[in-house]
Amino acid sequence: MKTPLEHSLCAHTTLTTPTALRLLNLRPPESVLELSCSTGHLSLAMGKLGAKVLATDSSRALLDLAEERAGEVVASFHTLDVTSIPQLEVLAGTVEKAAGFDAVVANMALTGFETLEPLAAVLPRLLRPGGRFVATVMHPSFNSPGAHRTLQVRDGSTVRSVCVGRYMDIPPQVVEGQQDYFHRPLEELLRPFLAAGLVLDGLEEPVFTGEDVGEGEVSWMRFTQIPPVLGFRMRRGGGRYNGE
Repeated sequence: MKTPLEHSLCAHTTLTTPTALRLLNLRPPESVLELSCSTGHLSLAMGKLGAKVLATDSSRALLDLAEERAGEVVASFHTLDVTSIPQLEVLAGTVEKAAGFDAVVANMALTGFETLEPLAAVLPRLLRPGGRFVATVMHPSFNSPGAHRTLQVRDGSTVRSVCVGRYMDIPPQVVEGQQDYFHRPLEELLRPFLAAGLVLDGLEEPVFTGEDVGEGEVSWMRFTQIPPVLGFRMRRGGGRYNGE
C-alpha cells in the first residue's frame, strides 16, 4: 500500500504539524513528550515555540537525525518503544517524580503501533492532572487501505471522491518502503484511551486548500472537501486545562 501522505513534507507542514500544534495550544515553558518523533519535524517546531521537549523514538538512527536537525532547541532525545510495557513503566516511574508532562503527542505515529493498550494504560501517569494527549493519524475513514481516490468527469466538471470498500476489519499491512500499518476504525482508535479515563475534548479533520496541487489528478492536495488526516486531543482528569 502506498501512502505518501505520511511522509510528505508538504503534508507535515500544511496539515499534520499545524493540526498538532493547534490541539496542543502550547504555553511555554510547558513540558512535552513526543512519541515516535522520527526525524524531529514536530519536536523542532515545539522547541522553537519555547516548549521543553523530550523527543523519543524506537530508532536510534532517526533520533540521531532529529538531534542533528534540532540541535539545542529540543531538550533531550531518548530511545523508547511505545509498545514495550517495561520501557513505559521505567519512563512513568521517572516522570511521576517530576509531576508529569503537560502534554504527550504522537504525530502520525499511532498506526505504526501494533497495540495501543500499553500506551493508553500509562498515559495517566505520564500526564499532569489536566494534561493533554494529542495525536494525528491518517484518517481511518478516508485514508486507509480500504479506501481509494477516484476521478470522474460529470457534465464537464471534474469530481473527486473517495470510495470506501472496507473499514471495520482491515488486516495489518506494510506501507510501501516504510513501516507496518495497523488500521483501526475510530471506535478502536479511541477506546483504549477512553478506557484509561482520558476525556476527548478536541477533534480536527484538516484538508488541503488546493493551492498546492501536487502531482497527479488524484493527489490528496487536490481533495479539498475530504480530510486525509484526523487529529484529536484527550485530557487527563483531576485538573483543569485552560487552553482554547
